[in-house]
Amino acid sequence: MTDPRTRIFVVEDEALIAMELESRLESMGYEVVGTVARGEDAVEAVPAAAPDLVLMDIRLAGEMSGVDTASALSELVDVPVVFLSAFSDESLVRGALEVRPFGYLVKPFEERELHLTIQAALVHHRLEAQLKHALSSVERHARVLEEKERFVRGVLDAVGAMVVVLDHEGRIIETNKAWRDFGLANGLSTDLLGESYLDVCDRTTGRDARDARRVARAIRSVIDGGADHVVYEYSMPTPQGHRWFVCRVAPIHATGPGRVVVSHEDVTAVQDALERALDGERVFTSLSQLAPVGIFRTDPDGAVTHVSRRWTEITGLTEEDATDRGWAQAVHREDRRALVEAWMEATAAREPFEAEVRFVRAEGDVRWVIAEAIPIPGQDGDVSGYIGTITDVTERRALQERLSHSVKMEAIGNLTGGMAHDFNNYLGVILGNMGLLRERGGWDATAEELIEGVMMGARKGAEVTRSLLAFARRQPLAPRPTDVNERIQGMLDLLGRTLGGHIEMEMDLAPDLWTTTVDASQFDSCILNLTGNARDAMPDGGRIRIRTRNVPRLDFPAHALSEAVPPGDYIAIEVSDTGYGIDPVDLPRVTEPFFTTKGPGHGTGLGLSMVYGFVSQSGGHVDIESDVGRGTTVTLFLPRTRPS
Repeated sequence: MTDPRTRIFVVEDEALIAMELESRLESMGYEVVGTVARGEDAVEAVPAAAPDLVLMDIRLAGEMSGVDTASALSELVDVPVVFLSAFSDESLVRGALEVRPFGYLVKPFEERELHLTIQAALVHHRLEAQLKHALSSVERHARVLEEKERFVRGVLDAVGAMVVVLDHEGRIIETNKAWRDFGLANGLSTDLLGESYLDVCDRTTGRDARDARRVARAIRSVIDGGADHVVYEYSMPTPQGHRWFVCRVAPIHATGPGRVVVSHEDVTAVQDALERALDGERVFTSLSQLAPVGIFRTDPDGAVTHVSRRWTEITGLTEEDATDRGWAQAVHREDRRALVEAWMEATAAREPFEAEVRFVRAEGDVRWVIAEAIPIPGQDGDVSGYIGTITDVTERRALQERLSHSVKMEAIGNLTGGMAHDFNNYLGVILGNMGLLRERGGWDATAEELIEGVMMGARKGAEVTRSLLAFARRQPLAPRPTDVNERIQGMLDLLGRTLGGHIEMEMDLAPDLWTTTVDASQFDSCILNLTGNARDAMPDGGRIRIRTRNVPRLDFPAHALSEAVPPGDYIAIEVSDTGYGIDPVDLPRVTEPFFTTKGPGHGTGLGLSMVYGFVSQSGGHVDIESDVGRGTTVTLFLPRTRPS
């Protein structure tokens, strides 16, 4: 099959022949994109159809012949034309050849002949196009070379650097205006064409001799092929003062073997500016390394070019990883898109930038930072870049959150404590009166059941108020020095019965554990609450681990520190499970009264609030860590008993 993209346009005034030709072409795999009978119609339709080839009868209806039509089309489109004719007289063929067709078929013809003629015409047209392109390229290059010849002299003279061109033996064959002007200004000979520049360098004496001989060695190295390019920086005294130059030696391969060009560029101003910039850079680098905040610098488009050591410490990225926009990979995925868009908007508008975002270090540690940046004015009035800082506010935010949580819990405690106290008094009245009614006797069974129901409800209410009072740190306690390990070991049988056989218990009790001054019975209730919560988090079974240890102040976890924890030594009681964990969204609220992560009808939401209230009332602190899908650890920090 023929390439289906080969598109053919048919110009034939005999309708039957046109239909038969179109059918044959389609069967051969060509795509017929149009058929017309008149030359005038072909001139109008072919450019729009954009065929790959035109099959055209020499004799057509209308005023235009096939030859006329082909000539007109050649002015409009570049498409090959294959003539069809039932006549083979010499004059007709000669007239057709004048328009340079790409093929000629005499009717009738075989499919194979038609196919080969079409393919030959396409190949011929393609080769002709390539040849035209090649010839055009050659002509263009010739014009470029002629133009270069005309202005190369002007270019050399316009160059500010001093330029000299040497042949393969080091003789001077060309100099530019800057070279000659420097010689005149410094009392040097300017008529050196034909002389050996190597000899001039070798004859140099005094303090410039070392640099001159070094230039000569560089030239010889390039001429001999030992080096392709040599750059050498040197200084020399001149009547205008001490000047710095950069000497460059490079081969000129296009002008013959061994030729080299030597340039000497006065870079004194650049050297002075560079030295000043380096001084400023050194000062900036030193200050950025000493700064307590992370410092970064960018180019005008906002791509990072430098970060300080403190910046890498905060983000966990290396300076190499942070450059350009690599820093974005460390931004928390929830903050990344908004931050990048805001940064790009600020840099595009050349405006200051400020944002508070999270960076995630490689080990998974999340750091909150405040990023600020301001544009650096450039000499042209535009912005030459940005200078900015990032400040780690993770601990500040944590302290603010703990303080806010503490204030909220204190407010809730005051409210619930007052309500629980008053409610407890009312319950006392209810229980007392129900007791008097029972003592009077003479009640039937229904009345007795009603009295018992009221008293049971009042006792349940009293249990709730005791939990609320515990949370509010207003419950009456009987603290005494307590061996926590002994209390836990004494509860093992009770825990085994209440937790069930599907829960595995593991104990890790420190043998040298300090004592703590707490209400022992309330401590037992805390352990029961915590292990009960752990059991509920593992409906399909799991492991509960109770661990005790001593915690000197220096070993206290940093994330648990707050103003509510006075200095001193503590003991820690950890109750951990392998359950489904607590959602991070719910974690800050789990110690609030009546808040529960269990389903409806499961739990009152007072267990952890009671634990929190008891530990706080005992001078301690509760720390909760949870990983969804892996489990939860609740740690009670209780102060060490001090000898009286």
